[in-house]
Amino acid sequence: MKFTDEDTFMKKVLGDALDTADDIIREVQTYDVPFPDDLDKKVINRIREYETRGKGEVMQNYISNYEHLRCQAVKDAFYDFFRECDEYCICDAGKFGFTYGCTDVADNYNSAVFYTSAEKLFRAVLEDWENNWNDVHTARIPEIKDKDIKEGAALLPKELLDEKKTLKNQYELRIKKLWAGIEEKIMYKMLCHADFIMDRNPIADIVYSRKTGFHYLAWNGMSSITPQRITSVTQMIRLLEDIWTRNYVIEHGYLKTEDMDDQRSRDFKNLYRLYHYYLQPYY
Repeated sequence: MKFTDEDTFMKKVLGDALDTADDIIREVQTYDVPFPDDLDKKVINRIREYETRGKGEVMQNYISNYEHLRCQAVKDAFYDFFRECDEYCICDAGKFGFTYGCTDVADNYNSAVFYTSAEKLFRAVLEDWENNWNDVHTARIPEIKDKDIKEGAALLPKELLDEKKTLKNQYELRIKKLWAGIEEKIMYKMLCHADFIMDRNPIADIVYSRKTGFHYLAWNGMSSITPQRITSVTQMIRLLEDIWTRNYVIEHGYLKTEDMDDQRSRDFKNLYRLYHYYLQPYY
């Protein structure tokens, strides 16, 4: 989410929080001290301080609990990049998302962007990582160091281009693995709350393996249907609802919509609460 004329809260209030990050980062660069682990906390505290005073406008697009976990995974995936390149900064800004940007010629982060989408944050960081990689390696070759970064990068030796492609693929695989791990943890919690559903259904099951993840199994008479891979929380909740409906029909022998909806709401109370928790704004 980039700054716009309407986002005065970002410009006036959160901009000052970024100044806090500026001061800390300048200290790191000037005195060569370790990068503080509590930078996120300092930024969030500054944001809360100004929000409490009522300055600026209330921002309407907060980050969800789910996207906050995924954005944190992006920060973790690029840990080495941020440690090596002091000019790039990424901070957890609490419910406002994650701030990410690069220092300008004045050595500040006032142009930083606030992200509430992990996918967009990952693409932005990956693009900057690639540009930084191109800049570093073209600068080492006299024949191309004065050319435009993209033009110079295209003239790099094949072995270097292959190396960059390999590293880029590693980042993409790393973030996919981290995101899949987040998804699996949430689905596992949901499945633990769904024992009462699975135990009552003789023809379907959801199984989990650390190697292969979650699969939906069903039997049709004497034969089993091909296992269905479950890859998302939404897919998991929909399958659980489908299994519950089959249970209801088997037990009652009829399908009365009003009664069924009331019973589903009661049976799924904890599951829906868990499901919607990850969709709610992060606080």
